[in-house]
Amino acid sequence: MDNETRVSNINIEAYSLFDVTCAELIATALENVGLLRLDTLINGKNAAEFCKSFQSKRENFKEATKLGNLLVKYKIITQNQLHEALNYQRKNPEVKLGTILMKFKFCSFADIEKFLYMQVQIRDDLQEIDDLVVKMATIRKRLLQPLSPSK
Repeated sequence: MDNETRVSNINIEAYSLFDVTCAELIATALENVGLLRLDTLINGKNAAEFCKSFQSKRENFKEATKLGNLLVKYKIITQNQLHEALNYQRKNPEVKLGTILMKFKFCSFADIEKFLYMQVQIRDDLQEIDDLVVKMATIRKRLLQPLSPSK
């Protein structure tokens, strides 16, 4: 096809924690810059469906980046250990989860430090992406505004 566009070399590593696919990321990027049409296909499937899938996953990003969930995802602690620590925290709300996990010897200070850093990094990256989407929408709006006649 002459009007076919190909995209390559997209690094979705930052989104792997959320099980986001490359197709979902591409479709969402196209939508955010106003290039997604009703007939847009990615790998033979409707791109709008990929956007919907991405948005449903995006709603879970904050939950997935909680310290306990990150530690479970990367197999530092088990789901049962997380539940045990959270139960303790419910009874002792003044104690931070990381402190509880170390007290129970479920993980080390280095683990807590590493995953708190990862949490901040992921959330900062997501905020940066949100900011970029807003900027792209503003640029698109300006580009679509008709030029005023010159005098």
